[in-house]
Amino acid sequence: MELKMLEEKQMRLLNAYLEQTITNEEYTETKKKLLNRKIEIKENLKESGGRGLHWLELPHHRPKSRRGIGFSVGRRVRKIAIYCLELLVPRS
Repeated sequence: MELKMLEEKQMRLLNAYLEQTITNEEYTETKKKLLNRKIEIKENLKESGGRGLHWLELPHHRPKSRRGIGFSVGRRVRKIAIYCLELLVPRS
């Protein structure tokens, strides 16, 4: 989402430069900041496997329990339920 926003900003920046609304120095400095931010986001995505909430997604292979529900899906649902309860009922 943020990558798309940065690409749109980069296009607007280029348009402003081509229309000579901003100087070459302003263009270069702003472009450098935008590119650094894009690189930072891409590195973060690479480190997290490209999925920010990967623990909520279904695994590629789902071992089946006797009831036909994947073991890992059941654990994830329990984790989510416990997290929600902790938000609602603070520990004393």
